[in-house]
Amino acid sequence: MNELVFKKIMNECSVAFATCEMLFEDNTPVDYLFLDTNQTYHDMTRSTKAQIIGRSVTSLEAYPTEETLNWINQYAKVFKEESISFIQYSHTLKKTFFVKAIKLDEKTFFTMLEPYDPYKLAFEQLKMEQESILNSIAEGIIVVSKDYDILSINRRALEMLAYDAEAGILGKPVFDFLFGVEKDIKLNRFKAIIKDIPFYNRQTRFLKSNQTWMSVSFSLHQKVINDTPIGYVISFQDIDHLKALEHELKTVEQTNSILLNHLPGMAYRCLMDESYTMTYASLGAYQLTGYTKEEIEYNQVVSFSDIIHPDYKASLYQTWVDVIKHKTEFEKEYMIITKQGENKWVYEKGKPIYNDLGEVIALEGIILDLNRRRERDLEIEHMMYHDQLTGLRNRLYFDHMLKEFEHTSYRTY
Repeated sequence: MNELVFKKIMNECSVAFATCEMLFEDNTPVDYLFLDTNQTYHDMTRSTKAQIIGRSVTSLEAYPTEETLNWINQYAKVFKEESISFIQYSHTLKKTFFVKAIKLDEKTFFTMLEPYDPYKLAFEQLKMEQESILNSIAEGIIVVSKDYDILSINRRALEMLAYDAEAGILGKPVFDFLFGVEKDIKLNRFKAIIKDIPFYNRQTRFLKSNQTWMSVSFSLHQKVINDTPIGYVISFQDIDHLKALEHELKTVEQTNSILLNHLPGMAYRCLMDESYTMTYASLGAYQLTGYTKEEIEYNQVVSFSDIIHPDYKASLYQTWVDVIKHKTEFEKEYMIITKQGENKWVYEKGKPIYNDLGEVIALEGIILDLNRRRERDLEIEHMMYHDQLTGLRNRLYFDHMLKEFEHTSYRTY
């Protein structure tokens, strides 16, 4: 744009403009010079270029000293804050102005004056507050027209879509950034249903500036005035990290499931009550006890206490009481009775689970089948103390029994 066109626009603009130079004494603002103005400025202040250009504000006889100092003090703030806005009343002109000023360099500033309109100011303030709120929330917000063209976008949405500025996205159809694969099918389905519902919520994908797709949780609300839709507000959240966590969780659950279901026994979680009420039992419960996990959980058919051999019930319960009291771990070998009525040796290792108040809310652990180990131990013992050809007890057995007898006799006397 050449200088002549720029000056023409400035002079025909309804906002008053002026470029000024601040004058300092010992780094203190004391006055300012008028360097340039547009015609609206003179119309608004009832002045001419010849009267003010090149002159300082304090030299203008029409301005009372107190009012002049007030203008200087207000404009001085722009050199600390880069840009300012304020409301100023002129006693001479009998007008109130809404003023904005922008720092150009270390000495000059640009000012804009408009007649003060409280309703317009309230609207501007409300608009600024809305923008501040929209830019402070964690969700991406996009406002679109009834034809789905993007009208505004908040800072978080720009960040998520990897755009540096609004210019790269404003005015474009929002569907240029939505849905991903099968876009046409999803777009037609979306347009068919959105007319009949005020709210739409789905998981979909947004296209980022680097041409990669981002998974989002997507909500769309209709904007309605006098029962007429005028556009839509879209809010969305990046859920790529949630999908990654979900995939990781599924992988961990699958791994845990494989491990639990291939234990030579069962994993459990139960209550610390007389029944050891199982809130969870792994699939290995069936191979270990003869009862399915569904039959054991919540005592549907049998409680785990009923499965424990009567000779061990009291001692096991007391052991758990001691473990809880001393905050240690449970470890015990004992016998259970299977659904088929067989006695079976098991090994249990577990620990109490506490809440924030230190109260026991559950017991967790594993119970392993020891029958095979016990059978191997008996086989090894039989081989040690019996002759492999005759099956009769051997010399090692008699030596062992003699030592036992001598030990017992010594304790007796």
